[in-house]
Amino acid sequence: MNPRHLFTLLVLLASSSVQALSSDRDQTLTLQADYVELDGSKGISHYKGRVVMKQGSFHLEAQSLSIFKGEKAIDRVEARGEPVHFRQLPDGKDTPIRGFARQILYDAAKGVLILRGEARVEQDQDVFSGEEIRYDTRNSLVQASGADDGKQRVHAVIHPRGSTPEPAALQGRP
Repeated sequence: MNPRHLFTLLVLLASSSVQALSSDRDQTLTLQADYVELDGSKGISHYKGRVVMKQGSFHLEAQSLSIFKGEKAIDRVEARGEPVHFRQLPDGKDTPIRGFARQILYDAAKGVLILRGEARVEQDQDVFSGEEIRYDTRNSLVQASGADDGKQRVHAVIHPRGSTPEPAALQGRP
């Protein structure tokens, strides 16, 4: 794959996410779950069973979600599932960014989003996947890695803009 095309996808994903995150932050956060445990003295809340979290265009579903709150705001969010999945509509786009992983971590203090375990990010027909995808929202930096055992590598599929992608059944055939 042409490194320039990969860079273009990463820039697209990074810049779109920053715009969506900035506009969604001011919206009301809602959560649903089968079970909730709130520890106000520690600033920790745990949500378990069919967890749904929404804030503006951001929508996340997981089997469990933990929120760690600081003095004034959320410090960290940890979600787990088989997989956890989220979607968010970037400003100025008609199609959402979608992400999937076994674990998604967000460190609000550092502005870092980490997708771990069969991580995958999609926008339109473009796909970016690896064992871990790390996105620094403040510096628009995306890093991805495959599995330590070398069995899974980072993978990207990028379609030319304005083209219609081949149906999945035809991809890879001569």
